[in-house]
Amino acid sequence: MTVKILMLLKNVPVGSIVTKKTGTFLYIVADSIRVFNGSGCLVHEYYTPECYRLLISTKGGDAHNLLESEKEVIWHASVEDAKRYIDQKYNNEE
Repeated sequence: MTVKILMLLKNVPVGSIVTKKTGTFLYIVADSIRVFNGSGCLVHEYYTPECYRLLISTKGGDAHNLLESEKEVIWHASVEDAKRYIDQKYNNEE
């Protein structure tokens, strides 16, 4: 079962699936991009500035966005992932 949670992009775990607040296109949250050459060797790794996150299309291609991490997005999470996130968030704040 999947739940949809409206939250700030900076709080969404890297590797999670999100949509923009008013959109339907699915993205993977990332904070870096790795570039490989034709032989499969890592050429470079680009990191986002601290106040940004990357949204990379789940369908591949060139559909990716650099968004401010303070923007709200909808996190598409399994119930287990959402519970784990909440448990970790509250256990770390105590």
